[in-house]
Amino acid sequence: MRFDWDENKNQLNIEKHKADFNDAIQLFNNNLLVIPDERFNYRELRFIGYGYVNGRLMNVIYTERLPNIIRIISFRKANSREKRLYEKIIKN
Repeated sequence: MRFDWDENKNQLNIEKHKADFNDAIQLFNNNLLVIPDERFNYRELRFIGYGYVNGRLMNVIYTERLPNIIRIISFRKANSREKRLYEKIIKN
């Protein structure tokens, strides 16, 4: 599996969220909880993934491009609402 992202967006993400897209790759090697991102009509299928990196629950937004290419759109620490959602889903 290959990973892709906009490097300018990654730099902005590091400044704003202190989270590097390079670290998001770890999520895909672990147990990643994935749900479809249906918040808006993005004109592409997007997914929201939750998983742990360095002991912190993280949120990654991504899309799949061509076979075996994951394009990372956003990566940040999960907020309290997302943590509750994650815990609720994994309990079931």
